[in-house]
Amino acid sequence: MSDNDTGRFVWYELLTTDPKAAVAFYGEVIGWKTQAWEEGNYTMWVSAQGPLGGTAPLPAEAKKMGAPPHWMAHVEVADVDKSAARVRELGGNVYVEPQDIPTSDASP
Repeated sequence: MSDNDTGRFVWYELLTTDPKAAVAFYGEVIGWKTQAWEEGNYTMWVSAQGPLGGTAPLPAEAKKMGAPPHWMAHVEVADVDKSAARVRELGGNVYVEPQDIPTSDASP
């Protein structure tokens, strides 16, 4: 990662109550293809450039907090732990702690 990548949107996720319907809808409207993740209940959106995001069921914890189905955009930072700490310093909330994201050797 270079300094030029910081702040760049790098992944998009749809958490929804009906991932199967979302896959059908976006496949028809936008033409996105999909690829199942190797484990769990996650489907990646794949374009000609490769994977660009995914969809999964809205987690039960999010539902309990009143979260509706929603899109999330992931932004690249140099150090996610430091970035989360800075959010707190500035009075913001971190609802999900920083975590490592698994990688896949699968190609679209």
